[in-house]
Amino acid sequence: MNPRRAITLAILAGLAAAGVGIFATARTWQEETVVRPYPLPDEIVTVAGTAVVPWALPAGMVGLAGVIALVATTGVPRRIVTVLLAGAGAVMAASGAFGLAQTPGLWPVVTAACGTAVVIVAAWGWSRYRDWPHMSARYDRPAESATVVTIDDVDNPDPAMLWDALDRGEDPTREPHRQDS
Repeated sequence: MNPRRAITLAILAGLAAAGVGIFATARTWQEETVVRPYPLPDEIVTVAGTAVVPWALPAGMVGLAGVIALVATTGVPRRIVTVLLAGAGAVMAASGAFGLAQTPGLWPVVTAACGTAVVIVAAWGWSRYRDWPHMSARYDRPAESATVVTIDDVDNPDPAMLWDALDRGEDPTREPHRQDS
């Protein structure tokens, strides 16, 4: 698979999984009926997933941030992001499993499935961390450098020539005998 297509698919899958996991965590996981004395009606108390497993929502948000960070990083930082992303997914999955044991229903299952999907995206990122493109490569300075134009090169510098030098990533005010590293 094309690396750009692969990272796009991973990002979309990770965002969807983390986003749906956050949504599922915020839904009602449990309803309890509180019997009240006559003539008061019984009260139905709803319990959201965030009350049952409060750590699931922050884990989902870390998952969202981690998926986005996959694009912005490369090399060792990308590996670190995939480990954090896998940890967030594992917490989401464990939250769903714990919630399912406490309050059987659909939303804990969805949370566990989404956490598992985030772990899969993290594993995919771990295995392809070198192949996938990263955001900063587009903005890096080219390896080969064109002729440096400095103010000292011309008596009356053309402003367009100075702007062109800036567009190439060169400093037109730099002294010609001094080399920057």
